[in-house]
Amino acid sequence: MTNEKFKEMIEFAIQQEQEAVDFYTELAGKVGEPHVKETLLDFANQERGHKAKAGKAPRRVSAPSVPGR
Repeated sequence: MTNEKFKEMIEFAIQQEQEAVDFYTELAGKVGEPHVKETLLDFANQERGHKAKAGKAPRRVSAPSVPGR
């Protein structure tokens, strides 16, 4: 895998996580039941965590290590 392809993959994942945050947050704003709203906001927070982890991922593929070097 090329560094550029790997970078694109990570950036795509970050974008998808943000879309999930937005989706759950928007739904939470539309429901009246407190327990449903709380669950949706919890989902949004979980997606924020995923986004943060993806954001910490390297943006390039390291060269494979060679034993003995």
